[in-house]
Amino acid sequence: PLDKIGVVTLDQHFDLRDTSQGLLNGNPISALLDDGMPGRNIAQVGIAAYANSAHYHQVAKENGINVITMDRVHEKGIDACLNGVFHSLPQNLEAVYFDLDVDVLDRSFAPACPGARPGGLTPAQVRRAAYWMGTKPQVVGMDLVEIDPENDIHDTTCLSAGTFLLSFAAGLLQR
Repeated sequence: PLDKIGVVTLDQHFDLRDTSQGLLNGNPISALLDDGMPGRNIAQVGIAAYANSAHYHQVAKENGINVITMDRVHEKGIDACLNGVFHSLPQNLEAVYFDLDVDVLDRSFAPACPGARPGGLTPAQVRRAAYWMGTKPQVVGMDLVEIDPENDIHDTTCLSAGTFLLSFAAGLLQR
């Protein structure tokens, strides 16, 4: 049941667009809310203030989604932010899913991510986050989304994405 599952997203965007036109890359969190997942079970890490509208911030707030801004991640560090997120999730969750939207990277590191913006994370920070998430027994899976390989330059984004997946796997092994 959705009230027993949590989602931690690493993303610059809320992904709270309306679902009336179908499922799109800008509305997976809305779809989860529509399907009955409580907002308190969702944490979004890396949200960029200048890449989102006030409306979506309000939707997140009204639904009780834990939002950690990009500025907060840069200020406190990725480990501290993820640790705080895990302590804020309901304790009765049976599983947590890790959604890694690669556009959380700074635009200079992610030419294959049209949604990436300046001021995002470095590949080292995202690798660290993927590893950290992999070490947590509650985390049952992850995805990598928002990469357009046809727009990549010298495989920069795709190679980073590969290291994110391997870092998550290394975290699993560390368990």
